[in-house]
Amino acid sequence: MSDNQSLEKLWQQQPTKEPDFKALESRFKAMRRKQWFYIGLDVASCVVLIIILIFFPQKMNTLQLAFMSLMTVFCVGSAAYITWLRSSTLRNTVSDTRAYLQGLKHQCSINIKIGHYTRIVVWITLAFLLTLFVMTAVVQDWDTKKAIWKTAVLFAFILGILWPARIWANRQITKYSDELEKLTLLEQSINENGSSAYTQTTLK
Repeated sequence: MSDNQSLEKLWQQQPTKEPDFKALESRFKAMRRKQWFYIGLDVASCVVLIIILIFFPQKMNTLQLAFMSLMTVFCVGSAAYITWLRSSTLRNTVSDTRAYLQGLKHQCSINIKIGHYTRIVVWITLAFLLTLFVMTAVVQDWDTKKAIWKTAVLFAFILGILWPARIWANRQITKYSDELEKLTLLEQSINENGSSAYTQTTLK
């Protein structure tokens, strides 16, 4: 008997560790709760922009109002798209363990896509802000004091909002790429070890 055959026979004789199906169910439900939280944040950010447009247009000149309107339309469209992606998990009414595993894999793929899209949104938002900043500075002919103040506010927004959003997006991509790989290996392990009887068990 060759060494490869011996190793294969030894591997087949090893006791199979059953997947923790309850843990899969718990992770899937936790991911659903996260989606509701993120949807709430997206909606809140859009509401803030809409309120500014409705109640404070007099505080902006025509150029600022036009750019704020474009940014609001872009943010609402982005939020709608991301909410539609997230809602796939909320619409997923799973009933057995294999479905929980598939649901987790699907949502990991969605989260990776959201991470990539968020990075694009960050760069587009930055371009919007810098364009608005420069054009407003030229039109209003800021003095030195006002220019310094406005620049400080711009950098505070970039460092406080946009940069963390980019870091978050990168972490989401890395985290869920690793998670997707682990779930794929788990699914392969279930299939190879013949755990189909367990995967059809209904979890309550």
